[in-house]
Amino acid sequence: MRTGDKERFDRQLHIAGWRQDRLSGSHVMVIGAGALGNEVVKNLALTGIGNVLIVDFDRIETSNLSRTVLFSESDVGNHKAETLARACKRLYPAINVSYINGDIMYDIGLGFYREADLVIGCLDNIAARSQASTCAALAGTPYLDTGVWSYGGELKWFFPENSACFECSMSEKDKTDIVTRYSCTGFKAAGNRNVNINIPTTLAPAAIIGGMAVQEVCHYLSGTRVISPGHAIVYNGLEPSLHISLLPLEPSCRNHENGPYENIIKLPCSAADTSVMKILEIAAETLGEDVTLELGRDFLSGLYCRRCDEYEIVNQPISRVTEEKSFCPACKKKRERNVITSLMMKDAASTEMLITLGISRGDILLIHSPAGMGFYQLDADVQATVHRQSSHCQ
Repeated sequence: MRTGDKERFDRQLHIAGWRQDRLSGSHVMVIGAGALGNEVVKNLALTGIGNVLIVDFDRIETSNLSRTVLFSESDVGNHKAETLARACKRLYPAINVSYINGDIMYDIGLGFYREADLVIGCLDNIAARSQASTCAALAGTPYLDTGVWSYGGELKWFFPENSACFECSMSEKDKTDIVTRYSCTGFKAAGNRNVNINIPTTLAPAAIIGGMAVQEVCHYLSGTRVISPGHAIVYNGLEPSLHISLLPLEPSCRNHENGPYENIIKLPCSAADTSVMKILEIAAETLGEDVTLELGRDFLSGLYCRRCDEYEIVNQPISRVTEEKSFCPACKKKRERNVITSLMMKDAASTEMLITLGISRGDILLIHSPAGMGFYQLDADVQATVHRQSSHCQ
């Protein structure tokens, strides 16, 4: 326990089974810094969680201020994650708080999930919640999903063990909405299918669900009872009422085909300054010759118009590129795609830095050869973020 914490947390130290030492030594990753994220981070700081990483790509808008207790008018236009981290530090100066202004779909590698004792999702769309749940499962880290609506909310625990996952709980409409974000060619879909809908809500559901979520976190970290994996606590503010519902495991769910990654090798490397060639050379020391790096997604390096004989460098995951981009701006004809899914040492792109090829900071890389395969974590990115001194948040 940190100096001064005994007096600061005196009231909760008297609770039977409470383990403040475990809370102080824990690492919690919070994804989403909106209304729910504000409530969750506020409660984590006041409870004495020792290490918090906040992730969000968005900026603060005036409409956020009615539901975000730690944002003020002077914060409008600033990054949510960074602003929330600074406020968290003011609430509990001894906390080690870090932030990433990034998109969990593309910018946050699995290594950050592995570093956390648990991950809390405070997200407002199905695709992001599904992504967070899947990444936590692959990292072998418990995931607590939270959500709110006009007069209610819910929270769900998902553990890496054999229980229902977030996708098991999704309706057919939820699954369809995720798929229709992209066209049949893999490009980002055009039109309003990719527009997030603002969900009507008030502060009350966020405050209630945020409080319940951190109570569950304290139970989990202290080793006391939490709601069962694959179950949800649902709050209905109109009645009002609380109930626990079962989330049945879906046998055909793709997330249950493989368990968490195992035997991961941590490398003191960063996605920004490590080339594909360097990573392959490291892997070749144990896997032998003919090593191949799997990028894990279709990466669009460029588009070629045969009619105009023009080549445009894109260098983006194809799911980030709108379908309109596939057409030549001059002749309006569809262009040929140069898509990369894997790389070997002999490939020209092997001299590129990993981040240039869509590899996220802190990611876990799958590399294989005829002799076997291995998982390699870009640990320099994780350590530089999670364990850096948080004086910059003061």
